[in-house]
Amino acid sequence: MTKKPIIFNVNAILFLLIALSVPVQLLVGLDIGMNNLIDIFMRLNVLNVSIIVTFLTAAAMFYNVSRHLIWFLPTCLSLVIINNLIMLNYSPYSDEMIVLIATAGFSLFTILTLKSNTIKIVKDPSKQWWRVSKRKRKFLPVNLKLGDKDFDFGRSFDISKTGAYIMQNINQFVFKEGDELRLQIGDMNLKAEVVRISKMNRSYPEGVGIKFIDMSMTDKVKLYRTIML
Repeated sequence: MTKKPIIFNVNAILFLLIALSVPVQLLVGLDIGMNNLIDIFMRLNVLNVSIIVTFLTAAAMFYNVSRHLIWFLPTCLSLVIINNLIMLNYSPYSDEMIVLIATAGFSLFTILTLKSNTIKIVKDPSKQWWRVSKRKRKFLPVNLKLGDKDFDFGRSFDISKTGAYIMQNINQFVFKEGDELRLQIGDMNLKAEVVRISKMNRSYPEGVGIKFIDMSMTDKVKLYRTIML
């Protein structure tokens, strides 16, 4: 998945519109003109402001595909239910049927979203391919460090701030996906995890993909220079 699914942007717009609907409801219900915007905001109570802030935050979370959506969506639903109950009992301007339909609709939306593929993508960073760091073509020598000895481990094909692809004869490769290795790539010493073992294709030679999991600050600076040059 090279692009963010459009559903995240659609939901971000939806939550933004819900946040903006709160002052609009006051404008319509209290028959306040657009020229009296200050009067509208002066009439917002704590719960109104909480809903606006919460839904604006949720809109930003959807846009950025934040993992906090998993618990933040139920928070939004709770606020909506509390707000709508207060409206039903105390607001003379609310239509009972509209409030009930809106509450049921948002409840259904929240439940379906929490059970949908959307949340699976939020939970699993490996499905968020649009976040993959840009890779730089670099042919650097790679050594495998076992104890006090170094072994030739091939050459890198490309490298990014999160990992690298190393050219290898996979028929002779003794490690498997998930194995952790101590490597020296160029002048950088680091710990990496094997995440992919691939045959040659149109874009890449035969080799292995690794993810960096431990690196000193000095080596991070070296990596940054390597990618930028």
